[in-house]
Amino acid sequence: MSAAGTPAPAGPANATMAGAAIGTGPAGSIAGRAAARFGRLRAEALAALADGSAARRLAEGGGAVPGGWCVSTIARMAVNDPDALAGLAEAQRALLGAGPAQLYPAASLHVSLLGATRREPGAAFAPDRLTAIVEAVQETAAAFPPASVHLGRLNLLGNQWFVEVTPADETWSALRRALVAPLEALGEEPIAYPDTEPMHLNVARLGRLTAPDRAGELLTAPPDVARPIALHVVEVVVTDFLVSPATLRVLETVTLA
Repeated sequence: MSAAGTPAPAGPANATMAGAAIGTGPAGSIAGRAAARFGRLRAEALAALADGSAARRLAEGGGAVPGGWCVSTIARMAVNDPDALAGLAEAQRALLGAGPAQLYPAASLHVSLLGATRREPGAAFAPDRLTAIVEAVQETAAAFPPASVHLGRLNLLGNQWFVEVTPADETWSALRRALVAPLEALGEEPIAYPDTEPMHLNVARLGRLTAPDRAGELLTAPPDVARPIALHVVEVVVTDFLVSPATLRVLETVTLA
């Protein structure tokens, strides 16, 4: 998942509840809205496979990785729930049947909270600027509890394979909204979107679609991680688009109380 907090390439999201309860809420609930959103994305991906536009886009270079660096806030699985990594790796292995893909390393797998800055050409952010951002995140996040979410099925948006993340409540969405004003007060332009609910976990970038039928099978009967977790640790990081472990710089770790 991009540090910007949206599945690429488009820019459109306490584990106390059972996975089924979180993942299948009423139509008007946040879980219900997530299910409807994921259903639309799945239908669009299947349509793109059927009409050939998905393969054409990749052939034309639509899978290029955006460049630049930003300061972001993320919840990595390796920190929040290491035991979830086995199920995510299984989903990654399954998707390779559709075509060559860049699988994201375990240390990169994360759910984005909010990009604290716009993307910049280099990673050399001024120390005073980084300190101010960290303090703003610490002060804001101190009032928030862990966010209960459910890791669900494999899905596809453009060239990005992702695992659906369904929130149990408004915690993550509210924290995203709460972070915007203090960051803007610092003169930053956080990467924020009008709809703060969508959550996802990117697992791979599809490089070439060699088996559209298999991709369709993965979307109609997708692997399901089926894991409720609590996002309780947020890291403030300097990162490239892919959250590459070799260049990731963790500035601060913030524990949700």
